[in-house]
Amino acid sequence: MIRTLFEYYKIPLEPEKYSNKMEKIQAQIEGKDTFEIFPFEQEITRKFYLYANNHSLESLNDFAPEAFLRVKEKGINLYGNGIHWSQAWNLLEHSEKQKIVEFLFQY
Repeated sequence: MIRTLFEYYKIPLEPEKYSNKMEKIQAQIEGKDTFEIFPFEQEITRKFYLYANNHSLESLNDFAPEAFLRVKEKGINLYGNGIHWSQAWNLLEHSEKQKIVEFLFQY
């Protein structure tokens, strides 16, 4: 579904790592890291929304304090869900977005 959404908006993706669906399922069963199975853009987007739905925007203060201040200043609701995190993402500077992506790599 995420891949289809990216393609609809003409956002280029890394090629599929497993073209055969059964091979992809087998890799998941074997416990391979999801970044080894799914394209980078698809996996980082999934991690972003999983994190967003389970954490308040206040958590930005832990790893990107300047981003937290910008979000708070703009009056975005700090409740953790995809909509509020997406609103925050749209107003953040590139360097602040990079900190979020780097954090999600470790998360």
